[in-house]
Amino acid sequence: YNERVPSKEGLPPVEGKAVAKAVRPPDIEPRPAAEDPFTELVPFEVMQEASVFTSRVDDAVRDIKEAAHAHAEIAHSELESMDLPQALQACETDSDIPDKLRLEIERTQRAGGDAALEQALRQLGTLAEEARSIALSVDSVLEVEAGADQQRTAAQGMRGSLPSAAMIDELARDLRDLRSKLENATAADADLRLRFEAKRDALRILELPIATLREQVPSAEPGAKLADLACTKAVRAMLDQLDAICSARDKMVSEARQLASKEDVTSALVHRGDKSSSEIQEAALAKYDIMHARCAAMLEEQTAIISALRAENEEFTKARIAEGTHQGRQDLFRALNGAVTAYDELSTQISEGVAFYTGMIDRLGDLQQRVGDLADARAMERRDALAAMSQPQGAPSPQAGVPYWSPGAHGLVQAGSQGQLP
Repeated sequence: YNERVPSKEGLPPVEGKAVAKAVRPPDIEPRPAAEDPFTELVPFEVMQEASVFTSRVDDAVRDIKEAAHAHAEIAHSELESMDLPQALQACETDSDIPDKLRLEIERTQRAGGDAALEQALRQLGTLAEEARSIALSVDSVLEVEAGADQQRTAAQGMRGSLPSAAMIDELARDLRDLRSKLENATAADADLRLRFEAKRDALRILELPIATLREQVPSAEPGAKLADLACTKAVRAMLDQLDAICSARDKMVSEARQLASKEDVTSALVHRGDKSSSEIQEAALAKYDIMHARCAAMLEEQTAIISALRAENEEFTKARIAEGTHQGRQDLFRALNGAVTAYDELSTQISEGVAFYTGMIDRLGDLQQRVGDLADARAMERRDALAAMSQPQGAPSPQAGVPYWSPGAHGLVQAGSQGQLP
């Protein structure tokens, strides 16, 4: 109790002692790029640029799809004016459905026929309602935040404006863009339902079993030899060429959609170096320009084939008239071809609608998460701003109202305020 306390300088140095057993940690293997948690830390400006790029990709794919559809309509109209392919099919077999047409009928029947189309239309309506519901929810949150900003500005002037107000405006613009696309899709859905109802009677022939349809095929005129004529074979060859172009066009549209679903320039924008956002986007969009050029080249090839087909079809028509091909066979095959074409068009358009709404729900869900994160962060921002205003004059300020933002998985969230622990 009475011992003298030594001075600090007189104390011996303290030797370090191990308080825990030293164990060498295992070697850390590098994470695969897909599991890198920092890939989601994206600046807000880059997210805006990526959103613009996504809209441009959507426009590019839509242009390709619309061009392909228009070119297919041109071919269909030209063939209808020449009474093809039903006139050719009427002379290719004596008393049966041509193999190619039979396979197409069986394909539509396996897919479920008009009952499957009706069910898909109902699914389309369900997805559309879900997308509109998410958009309405996001709009409600943005309205509350915008109203809060207006009240603060009215009460306190520019001093009441939160630094994150610009972000609310940006998110509101994103929502307006998505809702505009939803409105356009709603009109397209209504038109699609009208076309389905208009084609319903024509589709009913596909519900008949193949055996029943075969029984309804009238026999060819005795001694018919149209199938052996050179003009008939030439017409068949050119129709096959047009079918090949149509298949290639459909495949290209499918490739464009698949490419767009995986398109992401976010990483390239983050690590852009000396490149501008415009340069990166144009380079990524170049592949769609190539597809559009391919579509135009296919139209030129299609036009040339149709021009040659007209000349051969004139000879084929003369031969049909001279031989007296059975009109009943031609009428039946016309109805079957028309039903298959109508089914394929409706099925494709409904599938496109389902894909559109599925993608739209994903994008709206992402926007909903970003808006929710920002709303939570702004609540903290308002609390800090109120605390700063209540400080006596001259007191140290916690620098409330000057937030720093941390990029999250779905956008930017407020990690805290300067001078505070997050």
